[in-house]
Order: sequence, then structure tokens, then C-alpha cells
Amino acid sequence: MKPSTSRLTPSSALTATILLASGLLTPLLSSCGGHEEPADRASGAAAEARLEHLELRLVAADAEPVTAEATVVEKLFPPAEGAPWVGQGSRVLRALVPAGDAERELPGYVVEGDKAQAPALIVLQDAGKPREVRIPGSFDPRAFNQLILRIAVPQEEEITISFSSGGEERARSQPVSVAGNPLPQLVVFDLPVLRSVEGSLDQLRIQAAGHTQGIMVLEVALASSPLESFLASASSPATLIDLGGPEFDKRLGVGLFSGSPAEVVFDAPESAALSFSYGVPRDLLVPGSSPKLHVSVESAEGGRLEEVFTVPTARTEWRTGQLALEGLGDGQKRALFELRSESDAVEVCAVAELRVRTIAPSAPTVVLITSDTHRADHIGALGADAPVRTPGIDALAARGVLFSDAYAASNTTNPSHTSLMTGVHVRDTRVLDNRSPLVGEARTLAEAFREAGYHTVAAVSVRHLMDDESGLGQGFDRMSGPKGPDRPARTTTLQAGAWLDELAGEPLFVWMHVFDAHSPYEPPASTDRRYYDKSRDPFDPTRRLEFSGRFLPVYLRGLTDVDFPYAQYRAEIDALDAELARVLEHPRLAAAVVALTADHGESFGAHDIWWDHAGLYPDSLHVPLVLSWPSGPAGQRCDAPVRQMDLGRTLLDLAGRTDVAFEGQDLREALDRAPAIGTRYSIAKDGNSASVLSDGWQLNLNLRDHQPTAAVRERGRHQLELYDLNTDPAAERECATAFPERVRELRSKLVAWLGQASSRGLASDGQATAAQRARLASLGYTGDGASEEVRGGTWLDPDCTCAECAPYREQ
Repeated sequence: MKPSTSRLTPSSALTATILLASGLLTPLLSSCGGHEEPADRASGAAAEARLEHLELRLVAADAEPVTAEATVVEKLFPPAEGAPWVGQGSRVLRALVPAGDAERELPGYVVEGDKAQAPALIVLQDAGKPREVRIPGSFDPRAFNQLILRIAVPQEEEITISFSSGGEERARSQPVSVAGNPLPQLVVFDLPVLRSVEGSLDQLRIQAAGHTQGIMVLEVALASSPLESFLASASSPATLIDLGGPEFDKRLGVGLFSGSPAEVVFDAPESAALSFSYGVPRDLLVPGSSPKLHVSVESAEGGRLEEVFTVPTARTEWRTGQLALEGLGDGQKRALFELRSESDAVEVCAVAELRVRTIAPSAPTVVLITSDTHRADHIGALGADAPVRTPGIDALAARGVLFSDAYAASNTTNPSHTSLMTGVHVRDTRVLDNRSPLVGEARTLAEAFREAGYHTVAAVSVRHLMDDESGLGQGFDRMSGPKGPDRPARTTTLQAGAWLDELAGEPLFVWMHVFDAHSPYEPPASTDRRYYDKSRDPFDPTRRLEFSGRFLPVYLRGLTDVDFPYAQYRAEIDALDAELARVLEHPRLAAAVVALTADHGESFGAHDIWWDHAGLYPDSLHVPLVLSWPSGPAGQRCDAPVRQMDLGRTLLDLAGRTDVAFEGQDLREALDRAPAIGTRYSIAKDGNSASVLSDGWQLNLNLRDHQPTAAVRERGRHQLELYDLNTDPAAERECATAFPERVRELRSKLVAWLGQASSRGLASDGQATAAQRARLASLGYTGDGASEEVRGGTWLDPDCTCAECAPYREQ
């Protein structure tokens, strides 16, 4: 496929200038991949925006790390029939269930032949209905602050723990998503809120949301951990801390404890300021307390300043602290942080985003927007035939470049985002689903920008992209997201816009993710039924639905017009665009590097896939990609093949940080010369299939038998499909039998590429956070971890001689 460029018709072209005011940025590369000569930095240049991240450490006298080992104070096991444990469901019974070596110490553990079993309380219920286990007792809230549950669930389930007294709920854990597994697994529930509960508790409740038909409870352990296990002290690396508001507002920091001061030594000019955020997590508040945060800064010459900050205890909110360093001179300084209180209890305060900064009006800004489930062909800038109206995105394209042939590395949200945020293909990350977080050893785009002196912030619209479920919080100073499954774009865009204002003058990298185009296709009133005849009833019971799928999603029950969901999807994108426009029109973005793309697309019946993004077809893999930067071309369209996962490397290069290590290639190479990406590969959710796209031909290879719930037919192991996208861009005509040599060539490429995979992936098991696993290990609990498929192994046996592979193997 020959690369080409053409002019888009801009509604309003923006003339931008290079960011010369920042000493953190080298001059931006030109629009065609060449380099500009460095700007003259003679005397009289504008002030530079600078930022240095700092890390608090305990003062020398308290430098020894605090041990965070937990102690089990009590263990509870399912009693015999008629005993006080009570299950709520359609059927409750006590029976032996399959177990592993980890359950060997449980009372009643037996091995018969090659089968190990252990007793459990089983609660069955129709799917979709909640169920619970109630355990009466006398529980001292001062004796424990964690609960470790040994449980088995056949499918993924959401579990919550609560304690009550006299029928009144006194403490509740955050819900934890438990992966489906026929064998028992350990789940840790943090309950530091118990420190503020007075009196005794008389009932424990284990509540399941009802996503699966049953739960099997084998053991409940009550444990006590030091406060540092819930809020790491300055003796540990900083972590993302949430104070407990209605939405996640996590900030990178450490816990400061009364009686344990912390310090940081740094170099800074007197024109700079020491800035930070501070607050108390809701679950660690002490009723009636009023701690004060004392911050003092001393210079090497003996200068000193001090500020006292009142720590909010009535509301869980982050506050901003700042000390101007004026009068302390240039050079080395020492800052001391102390939490003081008159309370006998240990007080806690989180200190986050600690940095020394020099602000400037033209601080460099890089913004990455990912629009979930957004098809490539659903952008108004593509022309008059576009099926949607997107003036906000069109305006971005009018001042930049629209890459019309961008493909994602996967058809699923977390795997695709992980490749985008690491530059590493799904083949090697082995992140194959939405619940296997990226491991901490991986290097992310946020980490690269943070190391380059940027304040890094992320606002996402879906729960499973938050740091604990995706691992993508690595490198971010702030991360905002929903505590429920998702949230509307307006909430996310308002948050991002507020940060652009609040952090004015600082070098800033922003990741903003919006979810509105995803099912269940419910546009707001402003665009509802914009593309559907309002006189028609899509749920008219007198009509018969012409649909060959396996099932109708719950939100479409009663549907009788198969065209309605697609019409609403288009209306969702129109509404989404209006929300994006608010951010895209922010004055700070006029001279910023801005990119917009998607993780995957959506299918509405093509290839017998309905209202989902299963399969590796253009509907699911072809994504929008728009890129704008100062001094770049305005209103161009590039038709050369590119990879969405190369966007991270490109953003760093556009920010002048070619020296920062990160995987990938600069997308601008596709603008005026033969692209370096001649062949593109993708891997589907759960590793079900893989594809190769080369010279306009696409070959799909099923790696195992599978049938996604959204698909009409099963996909057989090692079956092949070939499409000529040069003449059939929507991949509507499968043509493998007509081009056996093309199949053989592409299959050979794909098999060889799969064989070059890393033997160790970058995915963790997704059943517990790193902190939870560490605490389990400290208690002597162990588990099997992630599957071999995720952690490593062979994608495809190159010597397979099955009936599907044999005709195309190299002789």
C-alpha cells in the first residue's frame, strides 16, 4: 500500500507556534520528519517552565522501614448444618468442593484418589440476583483491620464485606472483583475504617453482586496490619492514594504519621516554589482530631521559612500546599514535613505530588485522548458521507493530521491501551483481558513523561482502566476515575479541563479516556434518536426481529428493529464530540501536542458479530487517529498504514524528548516517505486469534476454538480467513481458497512473528493488587498466580500438522 497525503478541508485552520519558552523542550520536529535548527537562546529569552519531582524520606533517626506484616487474630470456618452461619439464596448447603494444596490446612480437607476437597458453605442463586453469607459473632473492631476470604466462584464475581451492630451497618469494604476459578482463591479486604468504630460488632456479611450463580466460602480470616500497610510511609516508594470521595481522585504520595517526620533535600532557585497536595483518607480519620501539617524549608546559607497547614478532617478532599522559596537564595535546600496533633491516637496525613516548580505562561502541554469503542470511519472530517457529525474532532483534524489507516494491536480495551501506553505489542505484554494488570516492571508513557519533567495526570471513564485493575497508573501523579463501572464523558472532560487550569504554568501530560460510544448505546436527550425516525418504535411488539445472534443483551430486550442500536451508537458519538470540544477548545491546547485515537471499534452484524468488538476485522481494529502539534501541517490526511501503538513514541518525539527511552516509531515517518510499518499484527481478547495485515491483505488465524457471546458462529482452532482490503475494505468477502499462495505467505509471516514472542509477559494475575499479594505472603498464604497462557508459553506450535495447518505449512 503506497503512502499518500492529501489536504483536508479545514473549517478553521490554526496557525501555531513552537514552544520556545520551555527549557525542558528541544525544538519540535518539522511536519515532514525533519529537524529544525535550535532556537536562539540568547539573553532576554522568556522564563522557562521547570518541574522536578521530589521524594520524601523519613529523617535519619526514623530511617528504618516500618514492617507491614499482618497478624491473623481469628479464623472462621463453615460450621456443620444447623450452625449459625446463614446463607441467603435459592439454595444453601454445606458440601465438599474441589481444593488445592493451599487448602491442605483447612479442617475437613480430604484427598480421595487424585481429588482434593475441602468443606465450604455454598450459596446458589439465579444469576443477576444478589446473595450473601451472614456470620454472627462478637467482633472487636480494634483487634483487626483486614479480612481474608478463601472463596471459589465459577465466573467473575464482585464481593463486598460489611460489619454491623444491632442491625446497623458500621463498616463496609470496597467491592473486589474476583476472577472465576473452579479452585478456591484468597481475596483481601482492607477495613482500616474499623479504627473509627466504637463498641463491638455482632455480624459479618459476605455479599456477592450476583454475576455468577453461586459462591463457595471455605474460610474467613480476621487479620491486623499496621497503618503503613494501608498508607505507605515515607520509608516506602510513593503510591497512588485515594482519599475516599465519590469518585477516585488518586494522587502519587506517601503517608505522614504523627511522631515520624520526613524530609527531602533538593536544589532549586529562589524563583521556584515547593508545591504538594495533602489530605487524610476517609477510612483513616480519627473522630474529633485536628492535626496540623508543619512544613519548613532551610537553605544551605541558613535561611529558613515555615508554614502550618490545617489538615481537613471534616471532608475528604485534597488541598494544595505551596511555599515560595523567595529569599532563600539559589542552591541546595532541605524541607521538613511534620504532622502534629494533641490526640493520643496515631494521626495520618497523605502528602502527594511533591515537586519544586518554576512556572511560565507557555509551559509545554501534551494531551492524549482515547475514545473507547470508536470506529475509524465515524469521524465527520472523512467527508460528506461520514455517518456522524463531529465538529470538535474535525476542528482538531483541521489543524493537524488525520491518519486514515491506523490499526490497534487488539480488539479489547485494556490490552489495546496497554500496548499504546508501553509501545509493546499484546503479543509480548500478554495482557489479554480487562482484569490482568500490567506489572510494575513495565515502562509506561506516563513514566517517560514524568522522568522528562512533566506533571502527569489521567482522567478515565471506566473502572477497569484504573490503576489497580489495569496497572496503567504507573507514572501518573494523579488519576481520576469512576468507582462504579463507568461515568459519562462530561465528568471526565470537566475534570481534565479543571486540571489544565489548576496546573497552568507547569509542563503537563494529560491522558483523557472517554467511554460514551460503548454499549448500551444510550445517547443523551440532545442527540437521542438523531439518526432514527422518531415516528418509529424500535420495540414495536407487532414486528419480528430479524436477528440471527445467540442472544440479545439485557439493554436490548424487546428490540424488534435491528437498525436501532447502530443509529443510537452514531448519536452517542455526536454527543461525545460535543463534550470533547470543550477540552479541545481550551486555550492551553492552542500551542499543545494533541492526539486523539481509540482502543478498538465496534461491529453491528458484520461477520455475524453483533453489538460488540469481538473478532479481528476492520470493524474492531481500524481506529481513528488525529494528531496536531505546533508548526505541524494543518488539515492533512495521511493514508499510509500506521500502528496506533506507535503514538506514545510519537508524542515524546513531538515534545522534543527523542532522548527518552520508549518503544515504537514516529508516526510522522508515514507523511512523506515509505512507511517503516509494512506489516501489522493484532491479537484478540483472551488470545483467541491473531491477524496479520500486509500490502492490503489481511489473514486471520484462530489460535483456539472459541465463540464470543456476541458471535453467531463458533471459530474453529487454526482455521484461516483471508481478505483483500484493497478491493474489499470492509472485509466482507472471505477469499482464502482463491489465493492459497497468499494464505501460505501471510500465515508463514504470522507464525514466525508469534514465535518471536517474549517468554515472559508483562501481565499479572488480576486477582489481587501487588500490596494485597504481599500481605498474603506475609501471612503464609500462597496461590497459583496467573495462567501460563498469560505469563508466557507458545502462541502457536509452528510444527502443527492438524487438518487446518497442514496444507499451508512450509515444505
